[in-house]
Amino acid sequence: MKRLLPFLIAFILICGILPMKALAVKGMEIPVLMYHHLSPKPSGNANIVSVDRFREDMLFLEENGFTAVLPSQLEAIRRGDIHMPRKPVMITFDDGYESNYTYAYPILRETGMKAVIFVICGVITTEQWHEPGSTFMTWEQCSEMVASGAVELGSHSFNLHNPKSGLNMISGGPNGIQRLPGESKDDYLARTGGDLRRSIELILQFTPQEQVWSFAYPFGSTDSWYAEVLKTHGVNASFTTVSGVADIAYNCLNLPRLRVDMSKPLSAMKQLQFDPDPDPGELLRQTLANLRRRLYAFTQ
Repeated sequence: MKRLLPFLIAFILICGILPMKALAVKGMEIPVLMYHHLSPKPSGNANIVSVDRFREDMLFLEENGFTAVLPSQLEAIRRGDIHMPRKPVMITFDDGYESNYTYAYPILRETGMKAVIFVICGVITTEQWHEPGSTFMTWEQCSEMVASGAVELGSHSFNLHNPKSGLNMISGGPNGIQRLPGESKDDYLARTGGDLRRSIELILQFTPQEQVWSFAYPFGSTDSWYAEVLKTHGVNASFTTVSGVADIAYNCLNLPRLRVDMSKPLSAMKQLQFDPDPDPGELLRQTLANLRRRLYAFTQ
């Protein structure tokens, strides 16, 4: 039995470490909500949510104790410099529609929620050049929202979302950050890096935001080469259109999101029905019970 003692101690330590590691990863999960456009009236377009539904969603988050997290906070949370909120959520908008300013922004301020808007910078204009009835925001509107603290801007590219084709994918591409046929890595990095740099320059030029921390992939298309582009330009968080709850335990890249549409309110979204703060005593009891069972089985 004395010979087995070192192995038993190691076994107990391993059994104790594994549950704690699992819990640490669990504590790094955050549901990231993906909106696009808001409208006063419901629409058949899956990307358009009614203003009343959005207000209902934000009130649900406020009344149920959710804390809105922004991309600028993710790395500090991941490193442990600041704590993940007890019930975190991230609210994101893609494209930069004017409805984000007209309808979403007042509701965010009303409920105390915060959001990141991933703007296609090439379609955002100044008031001087803003056409009546334009679909997209102005830089003046973006600046006001950033100054309020309720909104953070991320890049959705400068011109890689095919704005001349109605933001739709086109045959033969390129679509988003996809590689061109036969394109070398150097050419790819120069082309896509130049686009990202231009988008960042515009955000910093026209708003009081001092850094751009995040990027949302146009069309949700990712590419392994693009990680180098993001790193070069100091962008440490990137978001896809893949469905799922984000886990920032290891890095903040290619994070999945939860698409929000008119099919159901947030109150019915199962990914938001969780208790991220389980009773520590119960966790300890469960861990000790597991250790006892494993030790008993090992010694038989």
